[in-house]
Amino acid sequence: MDSIRYKELDVVRVLASWLRCVLHTLVPFMVYTSGMWPIHYHNGTNLLPDLSVLTIHSFIMEAFFIIAGIICVLELSRKGLRGYIKNRLRKIVLPFTIGILVLVPFIIFLFGLGSDLMSDSFHWQFRDWFYEAWINWSSRLVLLGHLWFLYYLLFYYLIVLGIIHFAPELIEKLKKIRITRWITVVPLLLLCFYYSPVWYIINPLTSKIEWPSFLYYLIWFIFGVYFSSHLQTFKWLAGKWIWTIATFMTISLLNASLQPYFLYPHPTYQVYIRYLVIVLSATQTISGLIMIYSLALKWRYMADTPWFKRQVQSAYWIYLAHAPIVMVMHLMMFSLGWPLVIKFIVILPLSVFLASQTYWKFGRWLLGK
Repeated sequence: MDSIRYKELDVVRVLASWLRCVLHTLVPFMVYTSGMWPIHYHNGTNLLPDLSVLTIHSFIMEAFFIIAGIICVLELSRKGLRGYIKNRLRKIVLPFTIGILVLVPFIIFLFGLGSDLMSDSFHWQFRDWFYEAWINWSSRLVLLGHLWFLYYLLFYYLIVLGIIHFAPELIEKLKKIRITRWITVVPLLLLCFYYSPVWYIINPLTSKIEWPSFLYYLIWFIFGVYFSSHLQTFKWLAGKWIWTIATFMTISLLNASLQPYFLYPHPTYQVYIRYLVIVLSATQTISGLIMIYSLALKWRYMADTPWFKRQVQSAYWIYLAHAPIVMVMHLMMFSLGWPLVIKFIVILPLSVFLASQTYWKFGRWLLGK
């Protein structure tokens, strides 16, 4: 892969990391209560946070898995099988293990604080908070939180190792598939949407594998393996970035407008609305991925700047560290009487800055180069 491809991939990684931070910051401001955050602000009517979260989430995790597939091929070609395994142990297994042992229990602990804050009965009761955290932890399978991404990647990398051992020629054959043949995968994506137990935001949050989501993200990971040899095929998208944004936003608004009819069904038209929303959701995902890659092509010049290179280095760590940091900031600012938009403007850059600083102070040493 030449330097231009690296630049495009770097821009996608940073954009995806930033958008994920925006998503994390917006979750407690939503009208809809997701239950996945330790605190929820009293936003009764403004649906902009909801629309923004759903729009970003429609393609952001798919982008991460495509990137992971590309990096998988890069590491194998650069370092060989032994170096690849060593690198994945340090970049995936080690942070996943630390996250499960440290970050996830800490996040569960924050839910007790958030519950007290929202009920206006907050007082320092560490024993009760720890007890509640332990109940939440032990009453179900291992909670993963935002680390489910790494959990699935562990299985995908094992699949890659199995292919390398038993049928190494498959990876090269995969790279040579004509792009038009990927259209045949679309019905499989639609089936994953149809059978997913969690609608729209396909996020498995425990160690129990949800097979629709597992297969769904495996498809995008495999596409990343294929895409690693075909990045230049799509360089013409650099001149179409305005059109890709317009297309994605149009589909997103149309899909969002149908969500109330899907969630609160009309008995006569429900079956048709369900199928239409599933097709629109898959279309929204694909158009979002095309959009972010077209922007990466347009802005690849940024990858040469020292500031942006630092963002590339810390992007993966920020994905791991931002969620607990922004949760703490939400808890700290909950009782302040500031407008929600001001809280968002303050929390987003400050939480990203703090997550970045933890990389330069600690994460860089942990993950290595």
